[in-house]
Amino acid sequence: MEFKKVKIDELKEYPDNPRVGDVRRIADSLMKNGQYRPLTVNKKDNVILTGNHTYQAMKKLGWEDCLVSYIDVDEEKAKKIVLVDNRLNDLAEYDQQLLNKMLKELVEKNDIFGTGYEANEIDKLLEGSETEFAIPENIEEEVDEEINLTKQIETIKE
Repeated sequence: MEFKKVKIDELKEYPDNPRVGDVRRIADSLMKNGQYRPLTVNKKDNVILTGNHTYQAMKKLGWEDCLVSYIDVDEEKAKKIVLVDNRLNDLAEYDQQLLNKMLKELVEKNDIFGTGYEANEIDKLLEGSETEFAIPENIEEEVDEEINLTKQIETIKE
């Protein structure tokens, strides 16, 4: 496996990816957390096998380059990698107590932006948990402020 920083424009999306991702939430995560895992790209044709929606979010944010992990596989193996990456995410489950604990800690710090969870989803998850917990009413405004600040910083960098 080979890791490399590449220009985003050199990459191509997998043409038949059956998964439809939430590009907005991925973009939120990228703004808050940066890229924390490489895209998996087929070396022979620069087609993205894992991370297609991350790639879309990066383009939406105006990123120029990203970290990729190159592999060299034939079309059949590429198809299997795309399918297994999507399927294994479907099969995963949560330890609800640990998830609730992590979310509560971030809510206490008023820092849920970039988690992939929205305030109303956290409310539902924490509903009926042992400790009653209220998400601040102004959380949506604070998330919007953080998004605007991040966009301003990115504009300054350009």
